[in-house]
Amino acid sequence: MKSIIIFLSFLFSYSTIIIAQNDTGTVYTIKNQWKTNTTKTVDPGTITFGIVAPLTIGLKNNMDISVHPLTFFIMPNARLKKNWSSKSTKRFQIASTHGFTYPTLLIKTLSTNGTIGIYPSNETVPEIITLDNSFLGSYYYHADHVLSFKAGIEFNLLYSSYGDFPEVELLYIYPRTASYSNPFTINTAIEANGKISNKFGYEAALSIYYIPTTNATWVYEFIPKLYFNKSDKFRIQAGVNLTTGNIPHEKQDFRVMPFADFQWSIFSN
Repeated sequence: MKSIIIFLSFLFSYSTIIIAQNDTGTVYTIKNQWKTNTTKTVDPGTITFGIVAPLTIGLKNNMDISVHPLTFFIMPNARLKKNWSSKSTKRFQIASTHGFTYPTLLIKTLSTNGTIGIYPSNETVPEIITLDNSFLGSYYYHADHVLSFKAGIEFNLLYSSYGDFPEVELLYIYPRTASYSNPFTINTAIEANGKISNKFGYEAALSIYYIPTTNATWVYEFIPKLYFNKSDKFRIQAGVNLTTGNIPHEKQDFRVMPFADFQWSIFSN
């Protein structure tokens, strides 16, 4: 926990130094419609979505809102992102995200015996509501390349009402669901994002999750991605998730999971 406090203090000190830089006159933004994992928000009137990626709607005042439509009716969720920078010509920009998840209905669906049962069927599923708040900073050192960092905490609002609840002991899923069984979880990340050419781009993120279990659980992820922009309205993304950690009862301490996604953009202009 001490190391997390030191890291967050460093981020705050670093941001207060570089945020004071003068305008450069260049509008810093990666030239695609999706603008994921940076401080930039989707343009007003634009809708982006994918098979795996959430549906994101651009709003006014440098905001956008995201939901996962495939799971929304059995796991209501939403996330609002706000860019707090006064000008798009700032090399360093800040943003925050604020979201909620209500996974109880989905957990009840998965609480069955057999191979598809992730949770035991004899467990009473409690009401679970989590709130996720993150601070983001992006340093646009080039018009087409950006380095971003994130520090976030997810709270379980109703944890005190039910206490222990079984955890998903799968390395990839565990850090994303650990807040269901703990009062909070903390995650930090640093990511590079940019263009290789007019059609090709990249993303590469290193993330660290901290879960306040008895023995202090840590999970580390490295996720490199490549994407092909066929047009402003369609792109293909592929990557791999490399995960390691010390989660309880996990038989393997390192996992590799490739993935791909098709993503679309609809804009009013």
